[in-house]
Amino acid sequence: MHIHTLTNAPNPTTGEARFRGKMGDGEGSIVIQDVAGREVERVPVRPGAFSIDLSLHDRGTYFYTLREGRSTLQSGKLIVL
Repeated sequence: MHIHTLTNAPNPTTGEARFRGKMGDGEGSIVIQDVAGREVERVPVRPGAFSIDLSLHDRGTYFYTLREGRSTLQSGKLIVL
């Protein structure tokens, strides 16, 4: 999977975070962690657009990491209201 750019919106969100990126043909996963570094979600992703429902998680700041195998392709911050 080759990522040129991964964007997410809305950010901040009240529940669903939508991601879109220009990717290759591989598969990867997106990992969501809280500010303490605890993994709260791990979602397999494929090329194109996808979304993650964060409405069941507490309000606050989270970090996402897009991974392919052990490689980190991109990371960023999400705010859940």
